Amino acid sequence: DAITAERWEILLPPGVDDELRHPGQLCAAYHFGSEPRTGPLAGVITLSMPGAAQGKQAPKLHDCWELGRGFGRHLSSKLTVAVVVVLHGPDYASGSSAPYVHLICPNRVVRPLVGFGAFVEPLIDGEQGRAFIDREWREWSAMKAEQDLAGQVQPVAGQRRTEWYRTQFRLAATRYGRLLKEAKDHPELPGLMSDIQWYAAQCNRSRRRAG
Repeated sequence: DAITAERWEILLPPGVDDELRHPGQLCAAYHFGSEPRTGPLAGVITLSMPGAAQGKQAPKLHDCWELGRGFGRHLSSKLTVAVVVVLHGPDYASGSSAPYVHLICPNRVVRPLVGFGAFVEPLIDGEQGRAFIDREWREWSAMKAEQDLAGQVQPVAGQRRTEWYRTQFRLAATRYGRLLKEAKDHPELPGLMSDIQWYAAQCNRSRRRAG
């Protein structure tokens, strides 16, 4: 059947075979060699966007796409999973004037060369998964909003340059601290150490440039 969504894309962790960007290949690879297990094959996350129902102008489709895709990329990196991002436009027939995004995450890690592997518990356990996704969405959305705001200040010479790098340091240090706590509480989650190392390096760079 034809895909009727406004836009869709399959996001993969770094180094994973390009063939898995195609839905048929992704499904075939998921089932190849998998162990029988009851429960859902994928976690489905719906990101609702603010719309006219809240008295605001409905967001533009390209803005919704970038927001949903950005969070999908975050989950793909953090959990080492494939993420299918699907954007649906306003459904005027049903009275909905706000777009929304589905993130469909096959619940097994996928790595270069070896393909699909172990199951990812936050995508299998409903309650644990909801709490995990809600927390990640809040933190990621807050950090993105701060980064967007910080990005409005250009790193020019003098005092403004120093303030810009201090803001970058504060953002990186906040995320670094959260990741350290998460690594301690959930050592089973893949991808955390690479995130921690990246934010530690970002802290050091921003601190040096801020003086």
